[in-house]
Amino acid sequence: MFPLIAGVRLVKNLLKMKDSPDDVIPPPFINKVLQEIFALERHILGCGCFALPFGVSIIAVCRKP
Repeated sequence: MFPLIAGVRLVKNLLKMKDSPDDVIPPPFINKVLQEIFALERHILGCGCFALPFGVSIIAVCRKP
């Protein structure tokens, strides 16, 4: 998904579409297609034979002191 997402973000920057957030939930049909793509990607990357050195997701684990 990285090349697709990077391309969309590049086009948004070129067209000055800064007001358009990346974190909105797409319509159900598009959301289902993306879900299937991510499921396929998970199996490809999970086999251990292919790894990407970068991505578009980030996760944080926080603990309250």
